Amino acid sequence: MKSEKDVSLEEQIRRAETIISMVLLIGVLVSSFLIVMGFIVTLSHDHILLKGSYKTIIDKKYQFPHSVSSVIKGIGQFNGISITLLGLLCLILTPIFRVGASLITFLMSKDINFIFITAFVLFVLLISFFIV
Repeated sequence: MKSEKDVSLEEQIRRAETIISMVLLIGVLVSSFLIVMGFIVTLSHDHILLKGSYKTIIDKKYQFPHSVSSVIKGIGQFNGISITLLGLLCLILTPIFRVGASLITFLMSKDINFIFITAFVLFVLLISFFIV
């Protein structure tokens, strides 16, 4: 027979797994929605992308956002490429949020070994964004 402590620990683990899976699910759904919406907006606004060849698109010197600030500016202008890039950014950030959620659950369960391991993984992931 299981003690109350074992049941409580199993419940915490189950809750943590549910939270982590929800973070992943929401991240993928939001990014998928943004990518599809960006694609639709791009095709509805820029008919040259439907009719033209690759050479025609390049000759038009299409403005492609190259920074997060230009993506945000493009979203304000309802630019489909910027919306698509926001979806890709969400998809890239989803595993980082997952590791963050794991760190929080390990902090709540006070599992010191996994706290340090997960904090290190999160640190490496965050630093990797700043390495050029």
